[in-house]
Amino acid sequence: MRVTEENTELVAGRYRLVERIGQGGMGRVWRGVDQRLFGREVAVKEILLPPGTEEADRAALLRRFTGEARAAVIISHPGIITVHDVVEHRGAPVIVMEFVRGPSLAAEIRDRGPLPVRRVAEIGAAVLDALAEAHAAQIVHRDIKPDNVLLAKDRVVLTDFGIAHLADATTRLSHSGLVIGTPQYMPPEQLEGRRPTPANDLWALGATLYHAVEGCPPFGAEGLHALAVAVLTRPHRPPLLAGPLGPVLDALLVKDPARRHPPRPPSTPRRAPFRRGRAGRRAARGGAFPAGAPWWSPRPWPCSPRAGA
Repeated sequence: MRVTEENTELVAGRYRLVERIGQGGMGRVWRGVDQRLFGREVAVKEILLPPGTEEADRAALLRRFTGEARAAVIISHPGIITVHDVVEHRGAPVIVMEFVRGPSLAAEIRDRGPLPVRRVAEIGAAVLDALAEAHAAQIVHRDIKPDNVLLAKDRVVLTDFGIAHLADATTRLSHSGLVIGTPQYMPPEQLEGRRPTPANDLWALGATLYHAVEGCPPFGAEGLHALAVAVLTRPHRPPLLAGPLGPVLDALLVKDPARRHPPRPPSTPRRAPFRRGRAGRRAARGGAFPAGAPWWSPRPWPCSPRAGA
């Protein structure tokens, strides 16, 4: 599907595209309206399959994506984007989601630089709670990164479930040998091509939070190969701005997935959903997200993109 602002065609006979709001390697995202539900705003993600994909492979990818995306429909959690519909349009898969007003974490980092420790702790606790729900349903995200964390007024929302699975399948079918995902946030075992587990998501969350609080990812290198070597063989650069969040980041960025565990909740058996900052007030003992961290850090930004390469 190649849609332009001038195209008034309805997707699946009901979703009208209003404006393009984002684009990445696997697709583009539109703000749209659902004509059957009184003009409700939706986000419509158009998945771009590689040029020249054969018809049999296209059909296999479409079936796989539809299954993965529909699996996410069963999850109901304030920290996971709501999937309204999964459709096919002109031979390409399209996912229709709730429209979340607010920037991505990536945009927030670009605009502000390193974020305050307390704010990053709140974001981390919210995403961790969402991941607990997904992992309990045996769904691994596999592509957690700042671009896939949306910051609404009173919610932190994880999006793009199932997209990494489709990308991985596309690579295998095309025999391209490309690394799928975002290497700055990929754990060593994912770079090695091992079967994904919830531990993948914990590493990616750690790398995402590190970027948010330090201003750059935990590993830096010139080129994909050098970056992969750094992730596989070298320690991450020590966090300098994270303060009490530092031990949490270190625990999430353990290279052995068997030793990588989520921070423990302070006293209750289940982490409460993120609501207006409550997640940021978790106790700091035993590897939990720290409480009492300052909202604004007065320290300079020491992390350059190549630091620690």
